[in-house]
Amino acid sequence: GRHERWSSRGVLAVEMEAAVLFTLGALRKVQAGCLLTVSDIVVGGEFTRISDEDLQAAVDRMTRVALTTVTGD
Repeated sequence: GRHERWSSRGVLAVEMEAAVLFTLGALRKVQAGCLLTVSDIVVGGEFTRISDEDLQAAVDRMTRVALTTVTGD
């Protein structure tokens, strides 16, 4: 299926929102950034969602990274 085609080409992730952020940033000549968390894993056609606890922990880590980045702490 579709996932095998992308996987065989070395694609590791699918993302849907950041492209717009970077495009608008480029058009408006402003810096743009994006932090991502993997929530769904597709291996061999099997779709697995990470646990709610793992997702929350990842979001917490992303939040700390974002705050550190913008505050310089």
